[in-house]
Amino acid sequence: MVGAARGACRAARDVVALTLATLGLTLSEQKTHFDSRSDGLARLRSKEISLIEAVGRMDSELQEELILASLMRRPEPASPSVSKD
Repeated sequence: MVGAARGACRAARDVVALTLATLGLTLSEQKTHFDSRSDGLARLRSKEISLIEAVGRMDSELQEELILASLMRRPEPASPSVSKD
């Protein structure tokens, strides 16, 4: 990220760190720093899948709802453009 986006991310991270500190917790830089946007998204997706699996062990109906909600949030892949020559 560059410019304002990087500053906004740092500001958000600082707010989270302060909130965690009030709870006696600390923000792990290792868990919150990613080399690329795709790495960060992959880590979040992995955590989401783990959560859905854990819920499924307790409530299969809720697990189905979470899976559907997760699928609905995903953007559809872009269709290939067709050139007219």
